[in-house]
Amino acid sequence: MRGKAVAWSTWLSAAACSCSQPAAVDAGPSVVPEPAPRVEPSEPSPPVAAVEPRPAPLPVGPV
Repeated sequence: MRGKAVAWSTWLSAAACSCSQPAAVDAGPSVVPEPAPRVEPSEPSPPVAAVEPRPAPLPVGPV
């Protein structure tokens, strides 16, 4: 039963992709490589989090 469900969902996905917008298929693969490299810089994300709190005090000063 599970195999049939997977095959059915796969067919629906394939039909939706090919019928919905063939162009979306081309844009998909090209967009995938971009986020992939971005995952690497996500490691230094801790420093980025420290930058977030900084902008908060700035607007508080003028107020």
